[in-house]
Amino acid sequence: MGRYKASGVDLAVGQLVELTGRFTLYAAKGRMNFDVFSIELAGEGRLRAQVAALARKLEAEGLMDPARKLPIPQFPLTIGIVTSPRGDAVHDMLRTLRNRFPVARVILAGAQAAASIVEGMRCMYRAGVEVMLVGRGGGSYEDMMPFNDEALARAIAACPIPVVTGIGHEPDTFIADMVADRRASTPTYAAMAVTPTRESLAELFCAHARSLSMSAGRAVERAAAEVRRCVERPVLRDPNLLLAAPMQGVDLASERLFRAIPANLERDRATLDRQRERLSRLLPEGVARERAALERCRERLLPA
Repeated sequence: MGRYKASGVDLAVGQLVELTGRFTLYAAKGRMNFDVFSIELAGEGRLRAQVAALARKLEAEGLMDPARKLPIPQFPLTIGIVTSPRGDAVHDMLRTLRNRFPVARVILAGAQAAASIVEGMRCMYRAGVEVMLVGRGGGSYEDMMPFNDEALARAIAACPIPVVTGIGHEPDTFIADMVADRRASTPTYAAMAVTPTRESLAELFCAHARSLSMSAGRAVERAAAEVRRCVERPVLRDPNLLLAAPMQGVDLASERLFRAIPANLERDRATLDRQRERLSRLLPEGVARERAALERCRERLLPA
């Protein structure tokens, strides 16, 4: 019983297990026993145990913390799909995206193995998608093991673009679902998770139209009130008030001009009188000197 508890395996009917031990024979009663040394899950049971251990490890590192998960954009115009290019899953996602949000551009990267899914995610990032869908259709648990890959889980957790998983294998939840920004139960629901419905779009447009109409109405009311305030201003009701200050300035300038002109004329008249007086004194003397000089020149020129 102690070895069973130490194994950490909870046995259930129908499980496939691997046992190690030795056979012993009790000859007296012809009975054979098997002494179990260790017990491990086999097949799908072993896989589930490995996945559970990896999930606990990644959870301890915080990769499944809801606080680190990115919000899904409300209206993504570029959507990336990373899935197998064959099968129903890709067609279901494309049909859902086309019916619900046909304006979005869809970029597809075909991938099946974990490494190819990681590479497909890198291609989506380089293509500039706004949100990424990762998924596939149904299958056995072993077929879904790529979505329990540690490298893929870390790539999803580190992706700067929101990742939505849609792995059609209910009721199982894979590690890729746990670290994704949102988990959908099927590829179709994953496509629905990143697109709005036509009804929600119509409701949103109506709400914006009402908001725009109310904003425009308030703007018109404010403008009308401003116009009324301007009309009620005295300066606009009586044009003379608008010209009163300039007209007063003109009157003051005219008055100063009328006072200045006579004074300037009087000064100019006095100056002119002084110049006339000086000329009346200087002119006869200058004429006499010129006449004497002229007589001397004549005497010199005429013969004695």
